[in-house]
Amino acid sequence: MNKFLKILGGVFLVLIIVIAVLAAIFVPKGLALDKDAVAYIETNVPIVVERWNAEDLKSRAAPELLALPNMDQLPQLFSWLSALGKLKKLEKPIGQVGTGIYPGTQFNGTWGSYVANGEFEAGAAQIKILLRRTGETWQIMGFHINSPALLPRGANPTVNTDATR
Repeated sequence: MNKFLKILGGVFLVLIIVIAVLAAIFVPKGLALDKDAVAYIETNVPIVVERWNAEDLKSRAAPELLALPNMDQLPQLFSWLSALGKLKKLEKPIGQVGTGIYPGTQFNGTWGSYVANGEFEAGAAQIKILLRRTGETWQIMGFHINSPALLPRGANPTVNTDATR
């Protein structure tokens, strides 16, 4: 029994060392990618929404975004979003970087999924950004803006989802 415990202890020690080495390699790389993705968002989102010009998004778009069948409607969408007016403030994006298959897609690689709150002339908005890493840079794979300021005046954005009432 004593020999078995020594072997088991040795296995656990090796396992702990392997985990520590992997963490020492991957944690700093993940933190660097996160910092880089946040910087990309903080630099590029204001450019994309500055003039509400679809070409500003397209020039930063990943192939997956450009391949969407409704990309020809992007100018109309940006025209509608322009009702938000100019960006007054963009808060620090919150999210994560991952490597592998992005959930719900066929994309396999390094990706970042972030949410940033912004204040526009017409009101607050939440901006969701999905990035993909290509070489040494990021590209926008998803770009969504939600804002109550885009609703018609007097509209109630609350929907009853309680089936017991």
